[in-house]
Amino acid sequence: MAADYKHRRPMSIPGIKSLAKTIKRAEGIQHARALDVAAKQAGYENFVHARRVLGDA
Repeated sequence: MAADYKHRRPMSIPGIKSLAKTIKRAEGIQHARALDVAAKQAGYENFVHARRVLGDA
């Protein structure tokens, strides 16, 4: 499962948050950084950009 997350592309804020938890555990990075990595995997510049586009839901 370790590398499995690299192929996931979340479509919502909860999906990005879930992926960020997985990335945080796998990579040993800060949660804020993991949120940005997950948002980039989803096609956004960073987590703030994803929240602006998708909303907080």
